[in-house]
Amino acid sequence: MAKVSCTAPTVHHLNAIKSLCGDYKKHLDGSLSFQSSFPSYDEALIFLRDRADHLSELHGQDADEMYDTIRKYGFVEYDTLRLTAVR
Repeated sequence: MAKVSCTAPTVHHLNAIKSLCGDYKKHLDGSLSFQSSFPSYDEALIFLRDRADHLSELHGQDADEMYDTIRKYGFVEYDTLRLTAVR
C-alpha cells in the first residue's frame, strides 16, 4: 500500500494545487490538501508521472527532469508545492 499527498498552507496556493493534484480538500484553517491511496508504490509513482505529464502540457515544464526527480526521490514539484509518494 502506498499514498500520494500534498499540502498547501494557504488559499494563495489554490492554482498550484489544482495544477499539481487536480482534486483537493479545503480545511477550516485555510490550508488545502490532496491525498490518494494506491495498491503499490509503483502505482503511486505512475500517478506522479501522469501529473508530471499534465504539468508539462499545461505549463511547459520539462517532463524528463520531473521523471528523473520522481525516480530518484519519489516526488514532483510545482510552484512551492511538492506531491510526494510514500510507502
